[in-house]
Amino acid sequence: MRGTRYPEPRVGDGYRRSGAWADLVLAGALDEAARKWPDRLVAVDAQGPVTFAELHAAAARLARTMADAGTVAGDVVSVQLPNGREALAYVWAALSLGAVVNPIVPIYRGHELSQILDEAVPRFVVAPVTHRGRDYREVYADLPVPARTEIRHVELGAPLDTAPATMPKAGRIDADDIALLLYTSGTTASPKGVLHSHNTLRYEVFSQAAIYELTEDDVVFMPSPVTHITGFLWGCLAPVLLGLRVVFQDQWSAETAWRLIREQKATFTMVSAPFIRGLTESASAPASPLSHVRVVACGGADMSAELIASAQASIGPTYRLYGASECPSAVAQWPKSLDGQRAVSDGYPFGSTTVKVIDENEVAVTPGRQGQVVWRGPDMFLGYLDAEQNTGAFTSDGFGRSGDLGVLAEDGSLRISGRVKDIINRSGEKLSARDIEEALATHPRIAEVAVVASPDPRTGELVCAYIVPLGNGPTLADVREHLLAQGLATQKIPERLVVVSDLPRTPSGKVQKNVLRQWEWAPGDRIGHLRRSEERTR
Repeated sequence: MRGTRYPEPRVGDGYRRSGAWADLVLAGALDEAARKWPDRLVAVDAQGPVTFAELHAAAARLARTMADAGTVAGDVVSVQLPNGREALAYVWAALSLGAVVNPIVPIYRGHELSQILDEAVPRFVVAPVTHRGRDYREVYADLPVPARTEIRHVELGAPLDTAPATMPKAGRIDADDIALLLYTSGTTASPKGVLHSHNTLRYEVFSQAAIYELTEDDVVFMPSPVTHITGFLWGCLAPVLLGLRVVFQDQWSAETAWRLIREQKATFTMVSAPFIRGLTESASAPASPLSHVRVVACGGADMSAELIASAQASIGPTYRLYGASECPSAVAQWPKSLDGQRAVSDGYPFGSTTVKVIDENEVAVTPGRQGQVVWRGPDMFLGYLDAEQNTGAFTSDGFGRSGDLGVLAEDGSLRISGRVKDIINRSGEKLSARDIEEALATHPRIAEVAVVASPDPRTGELVCAYIVPLGNGPTLADVREHLLAQGLATQKIPERLVVVSDLPRTPSGKVQKNVLRQWEWAPGDRIGHLRRSEERTR
């Protein structure tokens, strides 16, 4: 399979000259790792430890099964499995054949699965027999499965066949062929199929390993789903490419997470804000950082200054980063950057990545001014599976549009200030939801907050704040008083306050603002979440 939008030849040639694209494929990487570290642990999950030799044997047998079923290089293999050895083995079985891995989030059901099966037309699909009370045989029995697709259901927890076996040879592939088809979380619209090559994926793992100074002695704690870009990179690829150990957590529990981090002496993790919040608010959180934790890399719009400080005080050195499925690491902080500024910047571009902030005419704005964030680098995706979706996704000079707003400082560091679609147009005045959220997050009776536009016949849109409260939570009058005391402009004060039990999130933990906006247009949809709501009287 090939990408639908490659960079201009001069850009790709530059990546090769710099060594960012090494033109090496992922097929063969597990063979090499098993020869080099046969008895080292590659993973620990709920069933226990797995060595490189055991992973290789299991993946080799699964690859033979796939090959016997007709899977060849370039075919899509969909893997809908939770964090654990089964997912790791099937991912590397597919990669070793030169197939395209298509991770599918385990919670996806009929609607999303129908879209993915229709677009990707996988040769092989792997899903559990049952997981968390759901029978996946029934799920797939009701779907229009393509004629060429074979469905295999895996009994989770059953021992893998680890008798030594020879890995089948991969078909003919090159490093610019697609290795990963990953559907986005769908925070703003239907999921899109993101395409990554062997080159883009290898660059991402090795470049991040360099800035965080990771070695084969590191232990990665991974609660993020391996069906999300972070979990796939650090739960599946990095252990084999770098020789380190991954500690999987399938079902999230802060108490279990703390136990695993301590028992396994985890040194590194890369997670989103909900995981950090869960750890820092847990009764199991230590009074001081753990000495063996070297790096906590975290991303997401809701990584507030307070949450960064809490993470540093209880987990370990915490660094922000910013990216997406399309460009996993546009900017990052690391131990030798931005010391003392971790809460106020998302970091610097690194390696061969270029980040710009532009206006609506695609002209770069001056430092300090807000604009649209665009990026280009060796880890940038190679288009969407549906090539029509590339329209509007890139600038005229080949930079990917992030969909985010940001500000570049004089020193080149980037601060994300909101979403392009996260602007509230109140009587013609553009208001940043991110600014309001950051101010509300400091209220002592607010646990989580998301601000969206609500339709209004007088102003067009008004500011609506969704909050998950601590205790009873504040009233709308309390919110107004708090924000005015912080010096926020009157126009930014929420005119609607909706108190909910939880915020809708994607499997990777991102707040689904598209769902919140839908709730504003169809309030009946939020009834199961609603605690109370208030609106300012005019």
